[in-house]
Amino acid sequence: MIWTIIWLALESTVLNELPLQNMQIDFVFLAVVSLSFTEDTFEGVLPVALIGFLTDTISPAPFGLFTTIYLIAFLAVRFATSAIYLSSPVSRFFWTMIASAIAIWLKALLTALIYKNPQFIVIATWRFIPQSVFNGVAGVFIIPLFGWYAGLTWEKITRPKGLVLR
Repeated sequence: MIWTIIWLALESTVLNELPLQNMQIDFVFLAVVSLSFTEDTFEGVLPVALIGFLTDTISPAPFGLFTTIYLIAFLAVRFATSAIYLSSPVSRFFWTMIASAIAIWLKALLTALIYKNPQFIVIATWRFIPQSVFNGVAGVFIIPLFGWYAGLTWEKITRPKGLVLR
C-alpha cells in the first residue's frame, strides 16, 4: 500500500508532466496486472481492492470506479492465467495490453453512464490502442520487477553475501 501511495503521488505530479501526449505511465495499473500474474485469485482480490480504494480516494472520478476497473482487470487476467501459460515476455505483453484495453473501455463506459455523456467513449476510442500498447511494453519490463520485489524478504536483504559458514 505504501508503494501505491508513492506511485499515485508520482503519477499525479512528476510523471504527469512527461511529454507523452495522451499516454501515461500507470504504475498502479501495472501493479494490479503484476498481482494477477503472481497471486492466486483469493489472495490477490484484497490487495487489488485496497489499491482501487486508494486510487478512488485521490481521483476526481466517481468513487468506486477504479476499484471496479482494477478488480475486473485482475479477474480477467487471472481467468487467462488459469488456461494459458503466461511467463514469457510475449504473453506478458499481450495480456497486459488486453487488460489495459479492458480497463480503458470499462472506465470510459462507466464514466459515460455515470455522467450521461458519450464523449468519454470517443476519447477512449482515440486513446486505447496507443495506451494499451504502451502499457504492454512497460509491463514486459515492470511486471518481473514487481515479482522480484514481492519475493523479497527481510532475511534476503540482511543476509551477508560472500560469507561461508563452516
